[in-house]
Amino acid sequence: MDIGMVWEQTNHTFSNKWLLLSDPDDTMAGAKGYLKFSALVLGPGDTPQV
Repeated sequence: MDIGMVWEQTNHTFSNKWLLLSDPDDTMAGAKGYLKFSALVLGPGDTPQV
């Protein structure tokens, strides 16, 4: 995931999304867990949404 993915979302917010955790060295092992994730990207002059 990169910052551009967050920037392209509505209001530049990636809110309450589930990310899959896996072992990059063993792609056949399946899911190792999940992480609930939120991020907000602000540029100069931007104000966060409430």
